[in-house]
Amino acid sequence: MDGVPAPQVVALAERLQRFSGLRLPAYRHPELLRAASLLAREHTGGDVDALLERLDGPGSHALLQRLAEAMTVGESYFFRDPVHFDLLRHELLPEILWRRREQRTLRMWSAACATGEEPYSLAILLHQLLPEADRWTWRLLGTDVDRQALAQAREGRYRPWSLRQTPPEVVRAYFDVQENIYRLREPVRGWVTFQHLNLAADRYPDPGRGLADFDLILCRNVLIYFDPETAHRVVQRLYDCLAEGGWLLVSAVEAMPGYYHRFQRIRLGGATVYRRPGPGEGPSPPAGIATPWERSTGGRAPWTGEQPTSPGGWPGVGAFGHAPPGRSWGQTGLGKVLPRGGSPPAEVPRSEPGPGRLEAAGCPEPVDDPHRACDRARDLASQCRWQEASHWLDRAEALAPDLARVHYWRGMVAQGMDDLPGALAALRRARYLDPEAPLVHMALATVWHGLGDPIQAARSLDNVERLLRGRPLHQVVAPQDEPELTVGVLRELVAMQRHPLRGWAGAPAGGPG
Repeated sequence: MDGVPAPQVVALAERLQRFSGLRLPAYRHPELLRAASLLAREHTGGDVDALLERLDGPGSHALLQRLAEAMTVGESYFFRDPVHFDLLRHELLPEILWRRREQRTLRMWSAACATGEEPYSLAILLHQLLPEADRWTWRLLGTDVDRQALAQAREGRYRPWSLRQTPPEVVRAYFDVQENIYRLREPVRGWVTFQHLNLAADRYPDPGRGLADFDLILCRNVLIYFDPETAHRVVQRLYDCLAEGGWLLVSAVEAMPGYYHRFQRIRLGGATVYRRPGPGEGPSPPAGIATPWERSTGGRAPWTGEQPTSPGGWPGVGAFGHAPPGRSWGQTGLGKVLPRGGSPPAEVPRSEPGPGRLEAAGCPEPVDDPHRACDRARDLASQCRWQEASHWLDRAEALAPDLARVHYWRGMVAQGMDDLPGALAALRRARYLDPEAPLVHMALATVWHGLGDPIQAARSLDNVERLLRGRPLHQVVAPQDEPELTVGVLRELVAMQRHPLRGWAGAPAGGPG
């Protein structure tokens, strides 16, 4: 392994990228060499050069498939990202059920589903929300490039680690346990079907394989591993796979504005989601749009019929057992309780405290450390509790008005509230106070892109690349604020942001972006 020359690694990475779209940064090259070495022992007596020749000839597809499976990150667990599953429970799934109430059909797809935790989590939510499920026609699909992961998914058997964020009540209601193995029960397990799909290379939409007309597609933490051209192409094909009015949910780091120009971009339930326009609609919804069904139902939240009630006032609440921070089950992002049995929604007060109610809202005693106040604002922002985060930033700024970190988080909170001019002003202040902070320039690139100024966005990306140059790929960029964001990952994000700005790639570095 140690004696394998660098050109071989580059050649392996290029072949894998052509096959699967996976773009491996340099820090993963040793991992690729290990995988190739094991494959070479099976097929070419350990000769990596001979393996490279095989990858260019007949039978290369199966070998490249093995390499792709070895290099795919299969990390998954049930109900990963509570903000997204809160959004699905309270906003997206009710809207879909309302829209499909006459046809009684549902088509949903978990792309790159790994070992199945994501589509099964979706199936559990549907079981809780739709007691008359046996009267509907289902298509709940999970796909992945890794055939071994799909085989495990079909079994529906999991170790406790896959359930680490699942409430005990849900585990008891939906899983049988034997010798520390948790198997998902019927009928939920049978609702999900799995099939092999290479998002980068296979053909879709494909109605013949059921890869078309979806009401919902989840494609989270996938695009970041593709090269920009492949990621952009995949997003366009996912758009074509959606039914009119269908939803696409991606992770926050994959929400690169230029990829989604055909979609409606909607702030909903504390997250940004993408929707294929319905009949007669354009790609840009009116400013401040909340939910499509408000326009069609006169502001009433949708539902399909009588629902079993629970202490929280929402079907399945008792089973799920807890609410996310800052929100009670049954409360939507619109400040309304979704109805039981079709009754009108009742207005509920917002949980966000006003300036004089911090202590009553459970905030601790005032602190004298601006970084502690920023830490609290960061944690609240991660829960989309924007007003509370703003109050903590007020405290931090009163203690240290020239601390760049305060203004960086003001910019992030403003972005979360879709106040792009406010975000720009805060981030410019942060850049003035700390011009060498890569995260500030990265956030500025996103804001400039959202404001429709690709030249400034490109300049900000140039600044990020300049500040990262020469730094180790495994180094964490900002331990206080993004403890898992390494130089290597940030470089990949820059490349993804750069792709839609190709025409502006020559913008000068170090400009006023």
